[in-house]
Amino acid sequence: FAEDGSDQHAEHKTTPIKPVSLNQLSTIGLLYWRLNTDTYQEDGVLDQICATRGFQTSNQDEIVVSPETLPEDTDKIKLYFDEHLHNDEEIRFVLDGSGYFDVRDTHDQWVRILVEAGDLIVLPAGLFHRFSPDSTNSIKILRFFKSHAEWTPLFRSDPATLAHVKKPFAPLPFDADSKESPTDRVSRIQQQRSQDPNGAATALGDRAKAYANYPHVRVLNDTIYLSGTSSRRADNTHAGVCKRADGTVALDIAEQTIGVLENMRVMLNSVGANLDNLVSLTVYLIDMEHYKGFNQVYNRYFDCDSGPSRTCVAVKQLPHPHLLIEIQGVAKMPSQ
Repeated sequence: FAEDGSDQHAEHKTTPIKPVSLNQLSTIGLLYWRLNTDTYQEDGVLDQICATRGFQTSNQDEIVVSPETLPEDTDKIKLYFDEHLHNDEEIRFVLDGSGYFDVRDTHDQWVRILVEAGDLIVLPAGLFHRFSPDSTNSIKILRFFKSHAEWTPLFRSDPATLAHVKKPFAPLPFDADSKESPTDRVSRIQQQRSQDPNGAATALGDRAKAYANYPHVRVLNDTIYLSGTSSRRADNTHAGVCKRADGTVALDIAEQTIGVLENMRVMLNSVGANLDNLVSLTVYLIDMEHYKGFNQVYNRYFDCDSGPSRTCVAVKQLPHPHLLIEIQGVAKMPSQ
């Protein structure tokens, strides 16, 4: 972000341009998804993201920021661009138009992020940021909340905010049960992966715990190994499993595939990587009748040119009777 004196709607590009990758943003706890604005209400991806992060899609509001709905001289638009943080994580999904989220990196420098229709970002609790429409001056956003639809900012200009947060520009850790920040964890991983014979292991306290003694993630040199992953949540329920009133159970391969891939995303984020860094996947299905439904979701996450290599096999059963799918992955550590 270049402090060049132009107004908040301008690009503010640095000279030379300093691009920031999604992997770099993930180290401060910021996450990104690309969704289809035409099908998000039916395809289940948004619902799964919200459920994974402890949000209910019913706790939402829709805001349109434009001269017609929020004139520039109102207090509201000024508040959005006043640097602030929130005690809760926030999910923002752009339905139409475009704008900028400015976030503080670990060096307390601004990074400007352009968001357009279809972009969904998760801003971690405790991260200072601000928002503005771009030069088009119009954007429609869905906002999701933990409990009820209320936007409660803590402004950096308020001394009470700085007293409330020890490190105001540092996000909460990926793992709610860990005392490590994302940056500290990545630093530890980088050190251990080259020193320890078996690399660095990470077990995430806010994910489903393993049934035996193995980590969620192991990093050796520049390679990330993900243990076999299902759609199981930390409370031992499963995405894609619905118990009917008559006691029978409905299993949904699409919902389970989303749950698996989102769990893998969090695992990769914990060591400073993302789904983009996957190089190989081994997929286990209990029945090849689910192959088509699995592929329909898979193809929304990956393309042939940049996606991982893949093997898909049918197996007799998986560790839980409700599981239709499990995936094991190998990824490459992103360049620093």
